[in-house]
Amino acid sequence: MDLLVAALGTPMEVFAYTACLVHERLEVEDVSAAVVKFAISALGVLRTHSRGGPGLAV
Repeated sequence: MDLLVAALGTPMEVFAYTACLVHERLEVEDVSAAVVKFAISALGVLRTHSRGGPGLAV
């Protein structure tokens, strides 16, 4: 996100989803996706996931 802000400027809007889709035993979301709209009308996409955690097989 720091690189997007440095290259594209101030974010004006953010839309995101998070979910627990892969690991039922995790207490937090394991995937997320976001679209960020910047002041110059550029769009950025951020995607994260967790493939493992304490006590989970990868």
